[in-house]
Amino acid sequence: MTLGVRRVARILFITVAAMLVVTGGTDAAYAHFAGGREPSSYRGEITSVSPEIPGVTFTLVDAADRIEVRSTSDTPVIIYGYQHKEPGDRDQYLKVSKDGVWVNTESQAGYLNQTLYGSGDAVPERLRNDLGDGEPVWEKVSDEGVYRWHDHRIHWMSEDPPPQVAADPGSEHHIIRDWAIFAKYGDHPESTLTGQLYWVPANPTPWWIVLGGLSAAAFVVGLGWRRMPLIALTGLMGVAALGQAIVTPLPQDEYQGSWSFVLAAAAVPALAVAGLCALAILAIRRGSDSARYLLGGAAALAALQGTSDLPVITRSQLEQHGPDWLARLVIAVVVGIGVGLLAAVVVRSLRAPASDDAERGGGVDIASDEEMRQIHESWSADRKRGSWVTKRDRPPPRATSDGGV
Repeated sequence: MTLGVRRVARILFITVAAMLVVTGGTDAAYAHFAGGREPSSYRGEITSVSPEIPGVTFTLVDAADRIEVRSTSDTPVIIYGYQHKEPGDRDQYLKVSKDGVWVNTESQAGYLNQTLYGSGDAVPERLRNDLGDGEPVWEKVSDEGVYRWHDHRIHWMSEDPPPQVAADPGSEHHIIRDWAIFAKYGDHPESTLTGQLYWVPANPTPWWIVLGGLSAAAFVVGLGWRRMPLIALTGLMGVAALGQAIVTPLPQDEYQGSWSFVLAAAAVPALAVAGLCALAILAIRRGSDSARYLLGGAAALAALQGTSDLPVITRSQLEQHGPDWLARLVIAVVVGIGVGLLAAVVVRSLRAPASDDAERGGGVDIASDEEMRQIHESWSADRKRGSWVTKRDRPPPRATSDGGV
């Protein structure tokens, strides 16, 4: 291996390891690497829409943090805000039809619903004490008949868990019973949407066992540096990193993040891990000194990428594509193998640092398989030509007991 390749591999390993230290830890473990849609342990459901509204559907999204209305009807449906307590036209908030969505700029809900916890500071001064009796002023916000918003009647209004959850987070709890949102469709009677909110804890123990087992196995294999098991684990880590990018949920709207940014932020690290794994496998097969650094870089980046999605294991309601068990398995594999191989590379480096003999002008690198084949062919050719052992290299004759030779 040339000095240039060795230096590049070493710099790459140090750089990626530094990224893991600087950007990792608790924040990385509880914030998705690419942002966007997050897992949760709150589960919401819409139990009824009565009377039903033709051509209009309601769906809970973002782990029940928001609600979506979708209309294919020419007739607008009016969604009422927080001041609407009984049938009537008080506090019209949204108007939705297949032609688009309009928000009433004279409704407090238009400002409160822009954020998860509805800061009152967002409401203009003129509307602070408004009861929603004024004429609506409609502002078009979409040309499509789809809209999503934070309705604070449907979710828990604090970053801190509810008291019953704080007291017993391992049990299921009924958090909000029979929330209600009111809507009016044309000259039909007013409709009421009702729903529930639950706390549903995850059961992460089996996945922690899988993760820990993989980490221990990867550490043992990496420390022993047995070629075939090491190549197998490295390949599995690269495939799992690509799998993590595939199951990453993409944004449905601007609130959830930029579609292109989330895609790039999920794909680029995954491709980097897969590429480093491929290079590490080639280096391991050749017995190259660069294998240690390439494998360490791949493992460090995989650990960083995987820990950003640990809530997939610790929370029950997932946004990822595919079955929940597959998403959790992918994260366990990426983090488990990544952490185990990274620890093994660090321990090996501390116990037996890579040789710097080439830089000091002394020592040689172990020949690769290709170099050994060329040496063998050269020796075979010399032997056929009769020059395998020259006269100069022959040992001196031994004397016999009678003094002859």
